[in-house]
Amino acid sequence: MQNNYYFLCRLVEELQHRVLSSKLFECYTQNKNELVIAFNNEFVIKAYLDPSFCCLTFPSDHYRAKKNSVDIFNELVGREVVAVTQFLNERCFSITFLEQYQLIFKMHGNRSNILLSHKNEIKAIFKNSLKKDFHLSINELDRSIDQSFENFESYGGEYQQLFPTFGPIVKNYLIDREYQTLKITERWSLVQEVIHAMNSGPFYVSDVSNTTHLCLIEIGNTMAQYESPTEAHNSIF
Repeated sequence: MQNNYYFLCRLVEELQHRVLSSKLFECYTQNKNELVIAFNNEFVIKAYLDPSFCCLTFPSDHYRAKKNSVDIFNELVGREVVAVTQFLNERCFSITFLEQYQLIFKMHGNRSNILLSHKNEIKAIFKNSLKKDFHLSINELDRSIDQSFENFESYGGEYQQLFPTFGPIVKNYLIDREYQTLKITERWSLVQEVIHAMNSGPFYVSDVSNTTHLCLIEIGNTMAQYESPTEAHNSIF
């Protein structure tokens, strides 16, 4: 669930405390599909965006090689962070700098990318193979969805249209709780219980079907539990 919408929401909350008012110190790549973003308060974001797997990690330190290291997004160096924002119902968030510059983290599986925008226009992208990202409309990233009980009821208690960002871990959790056998009011209560857990509960590192997952709900065999999204992330990535 490391790229799940609900995890990104929690991560953005922590990033707001970590990078607001700091300045970007350097941004570079020295390994294929890997971008290092370092701030002047020593906080570091390392983005690994391989088509087969993508994640963000937050190392306590980083070593920049003297060779085969290339600066990226030079326009941001020395600029102050003024906001960190999660887009609504979308697996994207942004770090906004002075003078209307933004780094947009598009965490879309094998199409994940990091984009530089200025005044809501895409100016550069990290993974140049994803050229369609130059046409991304930032103003349309927020997706408003009516997630009221009345709308839930109109869909017969089928949650997928109202909560498209739940993902496979939540789907399996609801199956385990025999979701399809429940009455609509019971389904609604279970969905709200899951959302509450993902919005405010701890972070779990769990073995689910013999695979290690970062989870926002208790499922499978819990191997570790964390209160911080960055600590949970760093424990397995």
